[in-house]
Amino acid sequence: VMLISPKGTVLAATDAKDEGTDFSKNPFFLKGLQRPSLSMEYYQVANVANRIVTLPVHGSDGRTLGVMMAYVPTKYAGRVLINYQGLGETGESYVVNGDKMMITDSRFTKGLAWKQQVDTPPVKECFENGKDVEGMIYPDYRGVPVYGASSCQKHFNFVLITEFDVAEILAPIRAGSRSWWWAAPS
Repeated sequence: VMLISPKGTVLAATDAKDEGTDFSKNPFFLKGLQRPSLSMEYYQVANVANRIVTLPVHGSDGRTLGVMMAYVPTKYAGRVLINYQGLGETGESYVVNGDKMMITDSRFTKGLAWKQQVDTPPVKECFENGKDVEGMIYPDYRGVPVYGASSCQKHFNFVLITEFDVAEILAPIRAGSRSWWWAAPS
């Protein structure tokens, strides 16, 4: 966590070695100066998602006094997304950023984070209209029909998507419809 002056000098930091560092050209700092309130973005370092949070600091006269900036590792949030308990054989949750890049890994193919483009209805609804998707069938990033829902966090530049393969959802219905017909009382 750092407090950075309006000119880009780190005034205070949880890691003392950062104090005095010049952040005047840092794109996250520059965005933090321009935004009116808290912002959060994801970025990539060595194929790992990281999150940066910026908060402009304003004086009572409205003048910008600096920016609070924090780097937040996403490894703990990622552990939650790869816990598939309760998600059957095909359910998964993942995060997509405003550039339509999957920034967390896939249940089905490891190594897709920061490499897989996702241009599905939940992504479009979030970044074009600022809306969630609640229960929709569409082809996912693999081209497989899924039943999906999303939580749009457009102001933080990401959307959380949860999907189940339609085939898994319909399997009990299809199996049941075959057996009840023949099991009818005589």
